[in-house]
Amino acid sequence: RWIGTNVDKSSEKHDVGGQTLYRYLVLDKVMVLREVSFYALSIGLLYIALNDARYDNDDKGYDRNEYVYVSFWKALLLFGGYILYV
Repeated sequence: RWIGTNVDKSSEKHDVGGQTLYRYLVLDKVMVLREVSFYALSIGLLYIALNDARYDNDDKGYDRNEYVYVSFWKALLLFGGYILYV
């Protein structure tokens, strides 16, 4: 802790002409709700797009690799979520 200073993460301290001014962070509830909603939507869409995993038929042997396939329609769904956000 520093001596002689006010350390507060929620405000910003300015000294102007001997007066101490504080500027607090003000968040718009609608904008925060929009950002959190689109973040949750993007996580859900990403899960839907990436949940199709298949084995390649050309792989032979015991060490077959599993690949993730993204179909055109799932990619279009992700792009549509982006268009809604912007």
